[in-house]
Amino acid sequence: MNYWDILHNLHQIIDSFNLRKVWTNDVFGIHIVAAQGYLLQEKKEKALDALEQYVNTACSIQFPLSLKGNEYFTHVYKWFENNNCIGTNTPVDEKTIKKNLVIAVTENPAFIPLREEERYDLLVKKLKEKLGEK
Repeated sequence: MNYWDILHNLHQIIDSFNLRKVWTNDVFGIHIVAAQGYLLQEKKEKALDALEQYVNTACSIQFPLSLKGNEYFTHVYKWFENNNCIGTNTPVDEKTIKKNLVIAVTENPAFIPLREEERYDLLVKKLKEKLGEK
């Protein structure tokens, strides 16, 4: 199985189990790694598609954040409460989370080739506006 097959399967898992609604860095990481991988293959449009998925996921977050389940993972909330030293609260504040979501795109050296693309600028603008970053 190659990288692209794995990426395709990961997207199917995200969609099948509605993982965008479960607060997890894994979903964000998949989109960022996908964008970087596409750039290594010199596929700018695909990289921008992956970044768009990242931005859309980040923009759909409801603050304040808490670790929770969804319709498939109905016992996760209780597990976090009982087995996690921080409970269901995030270990960092909301402002830091928002800033880091923006930095993952704007300060990632892998995305330097995209900085001259209008679509990249629009994605960054959308992300910053939604998250209240300047």
